[in-house]
Amino acid sequence: MESGDAEKRYRAHFDRTYGRRGYTFSRYLPAYRYGAKLLQQSRFANQSWSRIEEDIRRDWESRDAGPWPEFRDAVRYGWEATQASAQPNSNLPPASGTPPASGPSYPEGPHTGKRRL
Repeated sequence: MESGDAEKRYRAHFDRTYGRRGYTFSRYLPAYRYGAKLLQQSRFANQSWSRIEEDIRRDWESRDAGPWPEFRDAVRYGWEATQASAQPNSNLPPASGTPPASGPSYPEGPHTGKRRL
């Protein structure tokens, strides 16, 4: 189970990413949790998202958990947030969703600004 901080971060990301689509946070929470649990699998640890996304997508779709394009960003954010929280001096925004007074802002999550393939 996630810490309260993790769930606050997920909710802040949900509000920025999905909040205006008319769905509830509870619809996306399983995707955030799934992403966070990926790091417990050695095949996904210490890998870049671009290397593992296709395997993750296949696994997600095999679970009939919903359409990948809709839940992809929540899964990725859960994975990246968990990965970043395991590292000291993480650059994740605070749980409130408000970026720090100085430093980078992540309007779409910590993957923003990284090269996407």
